[in-house]
Amino acid sequence: LFLLPTLFFTLTKGYSGKKTSGLVSGLEGAVFVSFLRIFFCMIFGAFLIIPEILSSGIAVLNISAEVLMVSVISGLTNAAVLITWILLVKKGALLLIDSSGMCGVFIPLILSLIFYNEQIRINHIIGVVLLIIAVFILYAYNESVKPKISFLTILLLAFYGVSNGVADFSGKAFNKIAQGSVSTAIFNFYTYLFAFLGLGIYYLTVKGLNNNKQPSLGLLKKSIGYVIVMAISLYLTTFFKTIAANYLPAAQLYPIYQGAMLILNGAMGAVFFGEKSTSKSIIAVIISILGIVALNVF
Repeated sequence: LFLLPTLFFTLTKGYSGKKTSGLVSGLEGAVFVSFLRIFFCMIFGAFLIIPEILSSGIAVLNISAEVLMVSVISGLTNAAVLITWILLVKKGALLLIDSSGMCGVFIPLILSLIFYNEQIRINHIIGVVLLIIAVFILYAYNESVKPKISFLTILLLAFYGVSNGVADFSGKAFNKIAQGSVSTAIFNFYTYLFAFLGLGIYYLTVKGLNNNKQPSLGLLKKSIGYVIVMAISLYLTTFFKTIAANYLPAAQLYPIYQGAMLILNGAMGAVFFGEKSTSKSIIAVIISILGIVALNVF
């Protein structure tokens, strides 16, 4: 039940992000749009924790060093995911980008095994292998609908997958460390606070080094509507996925989430952005479904 709104808001965020990417030129624009999105997430998150502050006092904002560390990691990796996604969506099909993010499933699976002894069974391995096979098929599919990607873009795809995996694991780590002592709303607020600070510093750095500056005011006027929708969707995605992580082991939660988004974004790309389905993309989606079945039925 908690995954259903997570999927819906992720899809909404993806649609708005795809629209916004057409307005962005270069790294500076991508960082600026991500910075705006995180700013609205932080403001939205601040409003949601007001009831807790009013009922229990400002002390509810006191968190342990471990939760603080997880919040920093969550904030910085979520910021990295936002920037790389906007840059990648201009270069590759939605299916390829999602499949790269799906590769990050390895990280929460392995880290959850190491730190929390959440066992990985043979059906989990089979499911993940099937999902990885789908990734390679989708790489070939991407070349049929987009220009051939460069080696730098491949590295960016890998970085996106790693960032996505670490960001996902941070939600699991928070639930394990906090044990209900800190609410999800407060964790999300700190996540976006640190993402906001990190992106702000990064934006000022990029702006100072970039010789081909994209006017921030013009980009703000063009993208503000999509940015607000993305911000609300991003916050609610993180909120519901963090709660879901408290009920499902990493070996199920993250492959299900990434696999389902692969299918949904493939449909969205075909319907709204002209990324027509081919035999390769259909085969990849079928293999992804088999992977999800292997992860959850057997």
